[in-house]
Amino acid sequence: ITRQKFWFFLKNSFPVVVASLASSAVFTIPKQYLVMTLGESALGIYSSVAALALIVQMSATYLYVPLLDLLPRLFFKESVSNFSRLLLRTTALIIGATAIIAIILIFLGMPLLSFLFGESIVPYVYLLQPVLLSTATTAFLWFYGDTLIALRDFKTYFIGNFVAFVMVIPASVVCVNYWGMNGVSFAIAIACACGIVVLIYGIVCKIKQQRKNMKIKYE
Repeated sequence: ITRQKFWFFLKNSFPVVVASLASSAVFTIPKQYLVMTLGESALGIYSSVAALALIVQMSATYLYVPLLDLLPRLFFKESVSNFSRLLLRTTALIIGATAIIAIILIFLGMPLLSFLFGESIVPYVYLLQPVLLSTATTAFLWFYGDTLIALRDFKTYFIGNFVAFVMVIPASVVCVNYWGMNGVSFAIAIACACGIVVLIYGIVCKIKQQRKNMKIKYE
């Protein structure tokens, strides 16, 4: 491999690696702060309830991962309008899937948790809905982030995840101190929401720039 290729790969892959580490820390920091304030038993209870909500992330991944080849093809080679429509349609599907799962778990959350972890977990069913909120925002952070990677916008991907990382630190302290175990979910949701705003802004800017480029191309 030549020096030029080495620096090219380093320039493009390093921000992605750092952003991925920052994204992972978004979910680790609130939990570690929970251990510091309420102990490991609180983390065990929270993690047990959160395990059930992973269905949301799995469903979202199932919905959008097959599109990661199609999205850049539409964007760069075919139609930016079709890309935008597919992006909005996928967003709506993730929201719909999250809503359906949330409704189902309102009725089945308690018996499922009781079946999986025993009767001792039942008093903590109230943790489930905030956990669903945090997993939904996490799914969107991943979706829009992976979309930007597919569009080769590594800079905005890095910034969005770094913003989420920075925001989760004060959010963890405030939310866990105020809401206890639910604070973990709220801190993650707040941090992810901040990152999502940056990622969406980046996607919108890419769409506007691509439309401008296509207009110049066909003039």
